[in-house]
Amino acid sequence: MLLLRKSRNKDILSEIFSHARIKINGDNPWDINVHNQRFYDRVISNGSLGLGESYMDGDWDCNSLDQLFDKITTYNLRAHAKENYPLLNLLIRKILSNINSDKLMDLHYDLGNDLYIEMLGGNPMETENHAFMQYTCSYKGNEENNKKFNLRNSQINKLELICKKADLRRGMKLLELGSGFGGFANYASRNYGVEVTCYNISKQQIEFSREWNNNLPIKIINKDYRLAEGKFDRIISIGLAEHVNLKELMEIAHSCLSENGLFILHNIGKIKSENFTNPWITKYIFPGGNLPSISQLSKATEGLFTILDLHNFGQDYDPTLMAWNENFQSSWPRLEKKYNQKVKGKFKRMWEYYLLSCAGAFRVSEENPKAVKNQLFQLVLSKAPLKKYIFVR
Repeated sequence: MLLLRKSRNKDILSEIFSHARIKINGDNPWDINVHNQRFYDRVISNGSLGLGESYMDGDWDCNSLDQLFDKITTYNLRAHAKENYPLLNLLIRKILSNINSDKLMDLHYDLGNDLYIEMLGGNPMETENHAFMQYTCSYKGNEENNKKFNLRNSQINKLELICKKADLRRGMKLLELGSGFGGFANYASRNYGVEVTCYNISKQQIEFSREWNNNLPIKIINKDYRLAEGKFDRIISIGLAEHVNLKELMEIAHSCLSENGLFILHNIGKIKSENFTNPWITKYIFPGGNLPSISQLSKATEGLFTILDLHNFGQDYDPTLMAWNENFQSSWPRLEKKYNQKVKGKFKRMWEYYLLSCAGAFRVSEENPKAVKNQLFQLVLSKAPLKKYIFVR
């Protein structure tokens, strides 16, 4: 009976993956190579959580995880099962269901600054050739498509893009909600002469940011963004909307923004409105996170803001994540002693699975017009119903 069930589970998974041109124990770089037969039961029982955990445990490997997840998202297995294989739809829905948690800082952002320094492109307090400690999507912009991707240049492009969209001018007061390692505040203050107030609750990020920006007009407050107060000419939020209640974020920004001000919102999003995220990502990487659609973002602005500009450059997250993974892999010998025993000795496989699966989920593909890929949205918001605005790209 047990052998029959295992054989049936293998057949089910082979059938599902075949619709994304993925072969179990195949020869393509995106194929899944199974080392332990429990892989089939774990994925059938726990969906994408089982897929990720079985990778962490070494039950399977793949020569190119980013290509594997490119295939999975390009061919939209969930929709395919719903339309053509009704009996498998329950399984696919299970693969994409959500698990709630409230351990975001301890689990992720306060892992250790040394990990992020290595991965994100160097310590700005030790080298001039750094990438401003940006843990959000970079912007390749109008660079030639065949030009080799440069993480530092693309992150500077992103920072400059936001500053120009915000129409920053010397002497302005700027509020940043969820300020990370302080890279945007540093760039905006040095290059545009603005005074920046930051709200953050990550202890290690705050410590790093205060040391880095101690000689600049940057105030870093260790409080939840919902406690922000005062009036500001401009408000910036980079990578916060995925972790908080959208309506609350909009209400706080509206309360703190001057009547003629601008609010720039930068966040990962989805094509479809869904109130759940991948359960493996939720459990191991971003507890309690959610990726809003344009519809959800728009609804959250109602009665508060006018959307002046919407810019989607999600295609630039793929090379950003690939560069982070390359940095992580090359720096692992320096990180191994500290991080190897985290997550019961599975940290390296967990982290590379995270980076590469996300890269595949952002990868541009023309193979299937129904592909469900992640997006990267930048919105320019104004209190005024009509406002003259010069578009920036």
